[in-house]
Amino acid sequence: MKNTTGQYIQNARKELGYTQFDLADKVSVSRMTISRYEIGSTEIPLKQLRKISKALKKPITYFFTGEDKLHSQKVWNKARDSFRLLKDTMQISPEDMLAFSLEDKSKKDKAIKEAKKYMKKWYKENNMEKELGKIFEVWWEGK
Repeated sequence: MKNTTGQYIQNARKELGYTQFDLADKVSVSRMTISRYEIGSTEIPLKQLRKISKALKKPITYFFTGEDKLHSQKVWNKARDSFRLLKDTMQISPEDMLAFSLEDKSKKDKAIKEAKKYMKKWYKENNMEKELGKIFEVWWEGK
């Protein structure tokens, strides 16, 4: 059975010995909201997932992959699949997607520079130039 984000939340919560009430208190929502997140009956806003990630001491990627390591192959494979889906459905560059997702605009340039470094390595390791028919810089900047 494939794990869902809600199941990963529940696993991480139990790993720390937290009840749904404990987690709800830490992220300022009701216990019922946590329950709904865990069973998958309610969408989890990214802002809430960030709070949950911090409260449960897990990288946000854990809630999609079940991997604690930010640089694990499973995380990068998920990212590659997501980018493939996005390239077919959106006309927005990865740089613009990252800039849009950042809440703290004051750190945008630094975050983009750091992400670009990691994404360039990932792009080359996963032979994306051949797959997408674009060199990294063209893909990253959406040209």
